[in-house]
Amino acid sequence: MAFVEVRNVSKSFASAKGSRDVLSGIHLSVEEGEFVSIVGCMGAGKSTFMNILSGLMKADSGTVSIGGQTITGIHPKASVVFQNYSLLPWFSAIENVRLAVEAAHPEWTRAQQVDQSRKFLETVGLGNALHKRPSQLSGGMRQRVAIARAFATEPSILFMDEPFSALDALTRSTLQQVLIDLCSHTGRTVTTVMITNNLDEALLLSDQIIPMTAPPRAKFGAPIAVQLPKPRSAAQLLHDSHAVRIRAEVVERLAEFIHTKKTGSPVIPIRLSTVANEERAS
Repeated sequence: MAFVEVRNVSKSFASAKGSRDVLSGIHLSVEEGEFVSIVGCMGAGKSTFMNILSGLMKADSGTVSIGGQTITGIHPKASVVFQNYSLLPWFSAIENVRLAVEAAHPEWTRAQQVDQSRKFLETVGLGNALHKRPSQLSGGMRQRVAIARAFATEPSILFMDEPFSALDALTRSTLQQVLIDLCSHTGRTVTTVMITNNLDEALLLSDQIIPMTAPPRAKFGAPIAVQLPKPRSAAQLLHDSHAVRIRAEVVERLAEFIHTKKTGSPVIPIRLSTVANEERAS
C-alpha cells in the first residue's frame, strides 16, 4: 500500500438549484517521499479535494489513509500551507511558528520550541524579522513564515494549496527555491501533495503531475511521471526535451478533458513529438 491512499472519494454541496456534485470517484496513490502536483482548470474542485485529503473536510463517500491509518481528521504529522498565509495577526512571526511547534511537540520545553521556530525562520531568510507581526511583513515574507511554520513541526506529509499563486514572479521563484532547499535538507522524508495552476512550478518540483478533469463531477486522470534529476532549475526546464514533452502532454490532457466535457466526444490528439520539437525550436 502507498503512503497516501485515496479511494473512491466523492463530494457534493447543497445549492439553490439542488445538490452540486464537485468530486466523483477520486483515486490517488502517493509513495512515501514523493512530491505530487495536481493541476486542473479553475473551479474543478482542487481545493475541495485538498481540504478532504488534509482532514479539514469530510468526504460524502470514500476513504483517505495516510501511513496505513484511515483519516477522520487532521493527521498529527501533517502540515498545511494555504494560499492566504493563515497567520495570527496579533502574534509575531516567531510566535506564529512556535504555536504550531507547541501543538506538534507539546512535550518540548518553551525554549526548545522557540529554538526550533528561530531555526526555520532563519532558514527561510527571516532571521531579522522574528519579532515582526504579519502586518509589518510583505506578502512574500508572510508566506515564508507559513512555510517555516509547516516545516518546523517536522511533518511526515505536507499539503500545499496554491501556496505561491498570490505572489509576484520574482518572489514566487525565490520561495520555490526555499521549498526545494527545505525538502532536500530537512534530513527526513517529507511526502508532499500540492495544488497548483502553474505548470512550470509543477515541473520544477514534482515527481508526478496529476491532471484533473473539468467540473462538475471531477476525477483525476492518469499520473504523468516527471523523470528528471533533482534539484531542477527553471532555465534547465526550458530546454530539456523531456520537460517539454511532459508540459505538452499535461496541456493536451487538460484540453481533452475540457473538450470532452463540453462536446461529449474526445479531442483529436496533438502529436507530442511535434509539440516538443516546435517548443525547442522556439
